[in-house]
Amino acid sequence: MLGNRIAQYDSVSAFSIELVEVCKRYLVERANELGGVTRAGKLHQLTQSYLSILRPIPLPFAGRLRNVADLHLALGGSGSIRELQATVWRTICFVLLPDLMAGGARSKPARAARNAGLDCDFCLELIEHAKSKLERSQVLSHREVLCPPSDPIKFWQSEARVGPPDLGRFSRCWSGHRRADFLREGGAFSGVEIALRSPRGEEYVPWLDGARLVCMRPDSVFAKTAAALREPVITGPSNTAADMTKFARILGAGGDPRLTPAAIAYLLPTGSHSLFEVLFGLRMGTAFPDIHELAYWRHQAIVGESSNDHSV
Repeated sequence: MLGNRIAQYDSVSAFSIELVEVCKRYLVERANELGGVTRAGKLHQLTQSYLSILRPIPLPFAGRLRNVADLHLALGGSGSIRELQATVWRTICFVLLPDLMAGGARSKPARAARNAGLDCDFCLELIEHAKSKLERSQVLSHREVLCPPSDPIKFWQSEARVGPPDLGRFSRCWSGHRRADFLREGGAFSGVEIALRSPRGEEYVPWLDGARLVCMRPDSVFAKTAAALREPVITGPSNTAADMTKFARILGAGGDPRLTPAAIAYLLPTGSHSLFEVLFGLRMGTAFPDIHELAYWRHQAIVGESSNDHSV
C-alpha cells in the first residue's frame, strides 16, 4: 500500500518522466551520430535502438513492454512507473553501456551521450572500474559494469540468499497476487498492463513473484538485522535500487531527493522487495563502494549512520 500511494505522487511521476526524456534524447542523438545525414539511416539506427531495448528478458518482470508501440508510449512519458523505470533500465543496460564498452570515450555514441546531457565520463569510469576488478580483456556485461566483483551488495545478497526449491513449471514463478487485491491496495494498471496476461489466469497481476525465485536465509546477518528492526524481508538487498542510484547520476539527476520515493514506488507494489531492502540497495548504489573497506559499508548499511560522502 505504501508503494502504491507513493506511486501516485506527481513528483514521482515527473522524476521518472524526466529520466525517460533524457534516455529519449540519447536515442535521438545516437541515431543522428550513427545514421549519417540521411533520414533512412537515422531511422534505421533508431529502430535498432528500440529492438535492443525490447530484447527479451527470460522472466516476466514488472514494466515489460510488448512491442515498439508500447515503447513509444513509455518514451513519451506515458504508462506506469514500472514501465517508465524499466525503460530507463533497459536503455542504459542494453544500449548506452554496450555502446560505450565497445567504442570508448571518443566514439560516436559517447559524443551522442554528451550531446544528450548524460554523464558519459561517469559511465566510462564505471566501465574502467569493472575492468580493473575483473582483470580480463573480454567484453563486459552490463551487470558486471554496474556491479563488479567485490561490490558490497554482492556480499550481502550471497550472504542472505539461497537457491529456491525446484519450481517445476515456469508458470509457478508468476505472482499469485490478484488484480482486484492490487487495485484495492491503491495500485493502478497502465493500458499495457491491462492487456498483459498471466499464465495463472486473467485475474492475476502480469508479473513474476520475486519471492518464488529467491529464498532468504533466516540465519543470515541481513535477515537477523531486519528482524531486530522489525523490518520484513522478501528477496534481500535490491540490486535494482542500487542500479537506480547510478542511473540517476548518469542521467543528470544524481542526488535528486525524488529518487528514493521513485524506487519505493517502483519496487514495493509488485512485491519485489521490502522497504528495508530498497533503502539498503539505494545506500549500496553509491558510485564505487568497494574502494572503501567492506567493514565500513557493513556498518553504514546496518547502523544507518550517514556521512556527507556516502549517504543516499
